[in-house]
Amino acid sequence: MTVTADVLLERLLQQTITLQTAFLDEDADPEKWVELLESRDAVMEQLNECLPLNERQVKVLHQAKEINDSLHQPLEEKHRRTRNKLDEIQKAKSASYQYNNAYVRSEYGAFFDMKK
Repeated sequence: MTVTADVLLERLLQQTITLQTAFLDEDADPEKWVELLESRDAVMEQLNECLPLNERQVKVLHQAKEINDSLHQPLEEKHRRTRNKLDEIQKAKSASYQYNNAYVRSEYGAFFDMKK
């Protein structure tokens, strides 16, 4: 059974709205975002086979694109915050390692100061 471009566009728009809702939810699981993006990509692949589109279909496609474009800035902000958190964790881990391994005990009982 072949799916028409109208059905695919409606699916694409609905999945984009669902993605927007999931993305703007602070407690949403990023794995859910990946699932939604992958299913939306599959719809877009099917939609490629239905080209060219008529004027009404292009309008629906533009609606989905506008919603998608509105997600870029919040996505960049979340990415920046996550990157900062990871950097802080890495710094804390590095400081902990330097503190815990500052002094190395040799086999014969002497301590060597490894702190820089």
